[in-house]
Amino acid sequence: MIRHPCRLLLALALTPVALPAAAGGAPTLRAIVGAPGAASSIADQPVAGFVITSPQGVKVFVDVAVVPAELLPELENPRNVFLVTHPHADHMDRRALAAFKGKTLLGGSLVRKKGSFGVVTSGDVRVEAIASSHMDDELDGTTNSIMVIDVAGTRIVHFGDCGQTKLAPRQKKLIGKVDVAIHAFEDISMEADVANQKAFKFLATVAPTVVIPTHIITPEAIKLLAAAYPAEIAATDELEVTPALLAAGKRAVFMGGNRARAEKAGIPKHAAPAGPAPLLRQVRFTGVRTPTYQPDRNGFVITSPQGVKVIVDVANLTPDIAAELENPRNVFLATHTHPDHMSPGAYKKARGPKLVCDHLDPGTERGPFPTIAAVSSGDVKVEAIASSHLDDELDPRSNLILVIDVAGVRIVHFGDCGQDALTAEQLKRIGRVDVMIHILEDNYSEADVVNRKAFKVLAQVGPRLVIPTHASTVDAMKLLDQAYPAEIAAHEEIALTPALLAGGKRAVIMGENREVAARAGIRKSDAL
Repeated sequence: MIRHPCRLLLALALTPVALPAAAGGAPTLRAIVGAPGAASSIADQPVAGFVITSPQGVKVFVDVAVVPAELLPELENPRNVFLVTHPHADHMDRRALAAFKGKTLLGGSLVRKKGSFGVVTSGDVRVEAIASSHMDDELDGTTNSIMVIDVAGTRIVHFGDCGQTKLAPRQKKLIGKVDVAIHAFEDISMEADVANQKAFKFLATVAPTVVIPTHIITPEAIKLLAAAYPAEIAATDELEVTPALLAAGKRAVFMGGNRARAEKAGIPKHAAPAGPAPLLRQVRFTGVRTPTYQPDRNGFVITSPQGVKVIVDVANLTPDIAAELENPRNVFLATHTHPDHMSPGAYKKARGPKLVCDHLDPGTERGPFPTIAAVSSGDVKVEAIASSHLDDELDPRSNLILVIDVAGVRIVHFGDCGQDALTAEQLKRIGRVDVMIHILEDNYSEADVVNRKAFKVLAQVGPRLVIPTHASTVDAMKLLDQAYPAEIAAHEEIALTPALLAGGKRAVIMGENREVAARAGIRKSDAL
C-alpha cells in the first residue's frame, strides 16, 4: 500500500535530465566527519554527510549533520544547494539549514512542512528528490527521500537511510544509471543488518559503479560489501570522481568515520608510496630550438623510491642520460619517435627494459595493432596503450600513452596525444591518474585554444596534478589555470609526495614553459 500516492506521483512525473559533461575538472566528494553530541550514540555512527563540489564550483551539502567551520561562509552563497534525505539528527544540521541562502531540497517529514519535494538546479548541478521509505517497500517520501544529484553529467545518488529491499520499477526508471551510490548497510531504524542482508539486496538492484557506505558497523557487513564490490580505504576524506575512476570498474570506497572500521576488517588502504617519494625531473635541452620545435618540454627522468630511473621522451643524449641508459635496472620510454621526444641512438644504447612506439609491432601494415605492452623494473611498472598523434584512429606507431606506476604513484605521459576524446577502453586501462603529462597546444596534433582538443582529454582524465608539455601561448596557460590552479615550479625536479597529491587538483609548470606561464600571470612557488 502506498501511504501518500499524491507525493509519489509528483516524484514519478519528473524525468531525469543528463547535464552536459564539464569543460574541465571532475566533481569532488568530501565526507564530513562529525555528528552532534560527543557522548551520543549518533556520534558513534559513521556520518552520512557529504559536500560535493561541481566543476563550476557549486557546492552541494547533502545530509550534513554538522557543517564544518571552514564551510560556514558557503551557506551564504546563493548558488549552493542544501539537501536533506530525512531530518534525523545524524542527517541534518538545523542551524545551518536556517542560515542557508541557496537552494534547498528537503525530504522526509520536511516534505509536509516545507513543500519542497521535486527538483532544483544550479549551474552544472541538477537534483531530483524521489519518494522512498526508511523501513520497508511501502514508498513514502515523508520518511526518506532518494536524492539523485547530477553533477556535470556524473550521477551521484544519496539514498539516505533507505530501508527498501529493492528499487520499484518507477524509481529505477527515474534514477537511471548510478555512477556513485551513497548508501546505508546496517541501521536499526531501517531494520537492516547482515542477517537479512536487506541493504545488500537493494544495492544489487541499483548496480552502481562506485558505492560509498554510510551506516556500516560490523566487520561482517564490511566483508560482505567487499565481496560484492572490491573495496579500498580512501587516503583522505575527499574523493575526485574522475572518468578514469568510473571507467576502472565497480568498487567500494570507505571514507570518513568508516575508514577505521574498514581497516580493522582488513580492507586495504588506497595505494600510496612507501618510503621516499618519487622524483620527477624536467630534462633541459642543449640543441637547436625553433618556435615549433620544443624538445625540452617533453623529456622527464623519474626516480623511484628504489632508485630505478625512468627516462621518458628525452630528446638529447647528454652524458648523464647516456650513463643512466647503461644501467640494466633503468627503463627507457618514448611515446613516439619524433626528434623532440626521442634521441637518435638512445633506444639501441638502453640496456634495461624499454618501450618505444615504433618497436611495438615493426613491419606491420596500418591496421589492427596490439593495444598493450608492458615492462617492469623494481618498484616501477609501465604499460603502453595505443593512442594517436592526430585523430581518433588509434595506432601505436603514431603515439603511445605510457602509464608509469612508481611505487603506487601513477604518472601518465600522454606524449602528443591528438585524440578528440579517449575511448572507454583507454580510460579503463589508464585508471586513476596522479600526475598527467600532456600537451595543451601542438601543430602536428592539430590542438589549439580554439578547438580545445587537449583540454577535453584533460577533463576526461581528471588527474590530481597536470604538467603541460607543448604550450606556446598565454591563452593556453590561462585556460589551464582556470581548470587547474597553476604554479610555476622554482626547481627542475619535484618530489611527488602524498601531501602534494592530496592538496587538491593543480597544474605545475616546469622547464621552458615557465616563461610563457609567467607572462600569463601564473605565480611562482618556491616550495616546488
